[in-house]
Formats: sequence, C-alpha cells, structure tokens
Amino acid sequence: MVCGGLSLLATGCAKQFNNIGDQQQTVPAPVITNVVYDQAMNITGNNFDSLLSQVNVGGQLASGFTFRKDPSTGVETLHNQLYRTPTGLDNPDNITVTVNGKISNAWSYLFYPAITGFAPDSAIGNAPITISGVLFGSRTVPSSVKAFYYDGNFAQVYMSPDPTVVSWTTNAIQVTMPVYTTYPTGRPLLSFQIYLEVDVSTKNDAQEVQYFR
Repeated sequence: MVCGGLSLLATGCAKQFNNIGDQQQTVPAPVITNVVYDQAMNITGNNFDSLLSQVNVGGQLASGFTFRKDPSTGVETLHNQLYRTPTGLDNPDNITVTVNGKISNAWSYLFYPAITGFAPDSAIGNAPITISGVLFGSRTVPSSVKAFYYDGNFAQVYMSPDPTVVSWTTNAIQVTMPVYTTYPTGRPLLSFQIYLEVDVSTKNDAQEVQYFR
C-alpha cells in the first residue's frame, strides 16, 4: 500500500503517518558520563535539555542548574555554581537527570565528608565522643575513624589502635577513644592535640581536638 494513491483508505494513510510521527518524536534518554563537585557541581553527558533537565541528588530535586554545550565537542554540561548538599544525604549517593519523563543512568558520586564538631569538645581515653558533620554515609563503602597528630617535624603520625566505632549515621558518629599511653612517640604526654579523621572510601576530613589520657 502506497500512501497518496486514490484507492487507499484514509484511515490506513493516517495510521502510517501517525507511526512516522511517533518515530520522529522519540527522544533518547539523557546519559550522564561524569560528575564533578568542588563547591560547584558539573554534570556532563548528552541528551540533556536546555530548559527541561531536572537534576535529582539522592532522591531530592536539585534546582539552580544551567545548561551549557561545547560547540566544538558537543559535550553537554549541567552547571550549578551554588549547589550545596542537603542534610541527611547518604554518601556515596545517586545522581540522575530527567528530561521529558525519561530518567538517565544513576551516577553514584562520592562526596567529601565534613566534620562540624565534637561532643564533648575534648577526647578522653576509654570515653565516648560524638563526631558531628555531614556526608559520613551509611558505611556502604569502606569507612572508618582514625586518630593522628603532628610530631615536632610536622610529620603526620597515625596512632594505634583506631577509635572504636559505636554507632554511625550520615550526620553523627560515636566512637570510644583508646588510651594512647605511648604517644607522642618518645615524649608521652597526659594531654596533647590530636586530629580525628573520618574516612569514607577514598575521601576524608579531619579536625583538631584536645586529647586526655
């Protein structure tokens, strides 16, 4: 059957033209190829839309992204200069882009954890201390707490054993501090400045706290 012939039924032609129209309207799903977050967030990929791209981070809609396209490479980027992670975000967590109801591949992104405080405000041997912060995650990747200090030559010295983890959430970690009787090496002290470090896979943060044994 050839559309345009006089003997064809109109319904047959309409059906064939509708099928062609459906094929022309088929839009591929967006694809994420990389994510970089360093104060600003940049999501690169293809099949993004300059007006309709919706970014979702950890199940939460993230607004404020603008569309860019490199005319020489065709690489598309969604950029947000002011993006800040929401409270309670897991780490790592998934990032997706939705365009016209079609969802991209889920890009698992590992953020840097950040320590905001300690309770109590000093660490004592054989006593608990709570580390507050964000993006500690839920230990779906190797995660730990370590303690170190800087010696007289400003060398970083990790102490053994590590603090014992009692509980762990993405915003708070409780540990029990060991009794460090042989540190600093060569001149043991009853009290000295140490750093507690939170490691989430390959990314970490450390903050200073006074230690008493």
